Amino acid sequence: MFSIYEPVRAIVTSVTVRSEKHGDQREPAVSAGLEFDVPNTVLYDVDPRILHMLYEPAEPGALRQGDLPGLEAVDRPKLRNGVVTEMHLGIEVHDWRAHIVYGVDNEWQVALEGLKVDNVRFEPLNDGVTRWSLRIGTNKVNREIMGHMGMLHSREVMLRELYAAPAAESVQTVPAIAGEGSGVVSSQNESLFDGACSTCQGVGQVMTGFSEGGAPIFIACPDCPAGAMRRAA
Repeated sequence: MFSIYEPVRAIVTSVTVRSEKHGDQREPAVSAGLEFDVPNTVLYDVDPRILHMLYEPAEPGALRQGDLPGLEAVDRPKLRNGVVTEMHLGIEVHDWRAHIVYGVDNEWQVALEGLKVDNVRFEPLNDGVTRWSLRIGTNKVNREIMGHMGMLHSREVMLRELYAAPAAESVQTVPAIAGEGSGVVSSQNESLFDGACSTCQGVGQVMTGFSEGGAPIFIACPDCPAGAMRRAA
């Protein structure tokens, strides 16, 4: 999962106030959906092969991405095809933090901690842009935080930070494009596929190219037990 340390404009797509049971007690909690656009380079922190599958470098002689107004320089700005409209990633991380500001002059601030981040998905767009949707939730709230969050539904806010607390534990499962199986790693900075078969990284299948319609083509990995299980299925 990637972190955000520079301000990003986001839309709060939903706010849910609820309670969670902890032992015999019920504690207040809140969840919110966020949607925002960021450069596709964040995919390097998810898995670089997703980036390489969806995007390709600009054609030789084309105007560099960083020379175009309003666009950040990226090394692979060109969307390969429009077949993949949205990708759901099996990512779930815990004990994250977020800093949200809003208001006419960004005068109101909300600091959230103990966050669970899940329901992560993104839409690949042209010009090296990705549009992300995710859900954040926490029970580390007070009356002031609950009041702020209740005001944010459907509003545009500034997401100043979204990152893992020090020594935070996380669970990440393999993205949907990797197949039905899943793997678990413990570090947000590692590839989702680290530490397995060097051919398929434990997924059990490898991409061989694209169909005439532009969809990725996968076959069972020839070099590991996971691939053998897929061939036998």
